[in-house]
Amino acid sequence: MGPAAGKPTRTGTWASPGLVLALIGLGLLGQATATHWGADKSTTGCRETQTQPEAQPLGKRRAPPTRQEGRPAPPLVPRNPGEVRMLLLWTWLPVLALLASCGGAQECRPPPGAPRAKNVALGRPAVQSSTFARRISGRASKAVDGNCSGFWRRGSCTQSRLQKEPWWAVDLGAQYSVSTVVVKNRQDCCSKRLQGAQVYVGDAVADRKDPSRLCGTILNTTPGSITTIYCNGLKGHLVIVSISGRPESLSLCEVEVYGNKQEPTPCCKPGGAPQ
Repeated sequence: MGPAAGKPTRTGTWASPGLVLALIGLGLLGQATATHWGADKSTTGCRETQTQPEAQPLGKRRAPPTRQEGRPAPPLVPRNPGEVRMLLLWTWLPVLALLASCGGAQECRPPPGAPRAKNVALGRPAVQSSTFARRISGRASKAVDGNCSGFWRRGSCTQSRLQKEPWWAVDLGAQYSVSTVVVKNRQDCCSKRLQGAQVYVGDAVADRKDPSRLCGTILNTTPGSITTIYCNGLKGHLVIVSISGRPESLSLCEVEVYGNKQEPTPCCKPGGAPQ
């Protein structure tokens, strides 16, 4: 059972699995490097001899100890071809993991407990109160293009002009019982613009003024944050994100909607009997 409607939900930015794998690979690389390049007493072929210091007559200063000889310097190259392959493996593993991390950053996470849920907002028609358009257009459809990048210059974020109470809406194409809405914030700058933005489910844009249609409020405005808001089955064919009470420029980098389509009620014959 999700939290009550209007209650702030768990928010934050998840670490990419590729980045975690990269950190593990770097740690293993350090361990492998220390093993291959460090000095090993059992394989040097020489042992350090322990000598007792000679007794010195009283009143005379003891000479500083001399550097012990007989221990060779660590090898500058791996000792066999197998070690060369191991070093190459641990060197490339972090690089590949970082590349995987960059690719994984393009996707928003599904709601908890529903890893196979379908994003019903993907590719659906979207509109907004106004559009900021210069060299890069911040048109409304960019919030439902499937690209979760939080960087404006990559061309996947919406942006309205600076105006009082801006809004954005997506048409799901049918009545849905909405369980969760996931909102991706900008990562490069301006993330504070989303402070206090509210998510609604309704059948008209004007429903953003109806408190009974409110799912919740976005409170986490850290750069690149992903906010999951639970709508607890509110029904409608529109999901609306709006900012009320102040002039602002609304910017969204991705909006994902999860829920169940509501089947229409079957028609009835005269007399009330269903067909």
